[in-house]
Amino acid sequence: MGNLVVSKSLKSTHNRSKFGPSPLAKLLISGFALFGGCSPKIDPIGKLHNQMPDFFLGNGSRKDSKEQNPTQQFGNILEYLSVNKKSNFDLLTFQKLEEDLSNRLNALPKAQASKEFGEMFKQIFFYESARGMAIPNGLLYLYNSENSVVTGIKQKALEAWGLLEENGSPLGVKFVSEGPGQFASIGCSVCHVGKAYGELIPGLGNKLVDIAQFGRDGQSLSYTILSSAAYALNSRDFSSQRRAVEATHDGWAYQFLDRLADDRVTNLTAGLVSVGIVRAAFYEDGPPEGMHRSQVKIPQLWGFAEKRVAGAFNDGSGDAVTGGWGLGVEIVGGVRPETVHETRFQEKANFTERMFQYFQPPAYPEKIDQEKATRGLHLYETYCTSCHGQHERAMDGSPIFKTPKIISWDELQTDRDKLDGDTEDFVQKVASAGYSPFVRINPNFNQDEPGYFAPTLWGIWARFPYLHNGSVPTIRDLLHNPALRPRRFYLKDAGEVYRYDVQNMGLTSETIPSMPSENRLVYDVTRVGHSNQGHFFWGTGDNSGLSQLSTADEDALIEYLKTL
Repeated sequence: MGNLVVSKSLKSTHNRSKFGPSPLAKLLISGFALFGGCSPKIDPIGKLHNQMPDFFLGNGSRKDSKEQNPTQQFGNILEYLSVNKKSNFDLLTFQKLEEDLSNRLNALPKAQASKEFGEMFKQIFFYESARGMAIPNGLLYLYNSENSVVTGIKQKALEAWGLLEENGSPLGVKFVSEGPGQFASIGCSVCHVGKAYGELIPGLGNKLVDIAQFGRDGQSLSYTILSSAAYALNSRDFSSQRRAVEATHDGWAYQFLDRLADDRVTNLTAGLVSVGIVRAAFYEDGPPEGMHRSQVKIPQLWGFAEKRVAGAFNDGSGDAVTGGWGLGVEIVGGVRPETVHETRFQEKANFTERMFQYFQPPAYPEKIDQEKATRGLHLYETYCTSCHGQHERAMDGSPIFKTPKIISWDELQTDRDKLDGDTEDFVQKVASAGYSPFVRINPNFNQDEPGYFAPTLWGIWARFPYLHNGSVPTIRDLLHNPALRPRRFYLKDAGEVYRYDVQNMGLTSETIPSMPSENRLVYDVTRVGHSNQGHFFWGTGDNSGLSQLSTADEDALIEYLKTL
């Protein structure tokens, strides 16, 4: 098929969540209607929209990059790559801009460059021609409301959707400029800025984001009142041209929410994202019966350049030579093949992934017992290096990232729902969808002997819960026989200081409140794709394997992992 189209199932009511609006959504709708909707102080073209810096001065000349800090330079590059500059995009100009920025960042200590890029990363949005990760404008108008009742309810939205907040605004959710107006969108930092030990960490996966719940509540809110209220409140600000673009935007935004909320393939637990919703976007009539959800936790982005050598996703199934699979969610949002094939758009995707080189893993926040860690290093070399490799540092102390190995499932034995979803039918759909060669299956991918990456362990202290599907709450649990691992654990406030288990490295054990078993903040290993089995090695010969580690051995190994 040349273009993705609105699937028949998405046009019907079949795809509406069988769970319907959450209590939160019903409360938001009631409060919105009762107390007069959006605050009249909201200006849809004003300061709340956080426009990117203009690349050109009033006379059309470039701003002097020497007068700007790296974050301003980065914003200017994104503006130059935007659809607004489509008609005058010049590859050589862009390459010079990137070179200037890279020179500035390379001159900084790596920790400082990582911090600088972390701020830049929050600016990245791939909204394009009313498509991509678009959300109905009314949803963001409501969020920005200054009505006291709505503001109080807003905190519950943060919890239900797993959005992180910074300076009073939701990370990665804002209005972006395009053509005649500005439109609500979500960006990379919704999923790829996480929290651990109370610290916001760009490049860490968000442990609580719940795209299915966001889609369901967004459907409930948007289809009932939000968009019509936004139009009514702001009608005098809309030109006829902008109204037409707004209608197109909201049309794709509703479909995007539909796809996020599709009960057949979306995630079942907060903190997981479903590869199934990306696969489903390649099927004109919606996901085929029995399509695997393939839920995974959101990976860290430091060391990405080396990882992409082995392939995209945690099994290497995607070709990562280009940044194509980084646009997976944008494809869910309806980005057209012809857009993906534009040089400007491809350069934006590739540029973004090249910039990931500046991410550095966060340092462990507590004191480390160096003597114990030294003993732990010896244990790591005995039990772990054959899969996870050595962890070496450069002269400046920064990590030397390496390409990870793929370990066969026969050896690993972890949940295989992700692997089972890479069917021959899906491979053929990708090849015929019109996005190739920018988006394609890895030609080296072995469907007959699949496996998962054994990732390098830099920043492992912050990457809990563990395994590719986030099914094990602590490293100590991962060192134990799978039969002894927790079968249910609570995710609430997973990134806060009080939820960090210093002794066991990971998530503290909290009493799970009395609530329905389907609660989305409760991880239950009996759910599809949630198995906590595997990654336990008995050893052979002189290597007795993990089964023989003493508590003191486990303590030492954990202490070493804190140094990474």
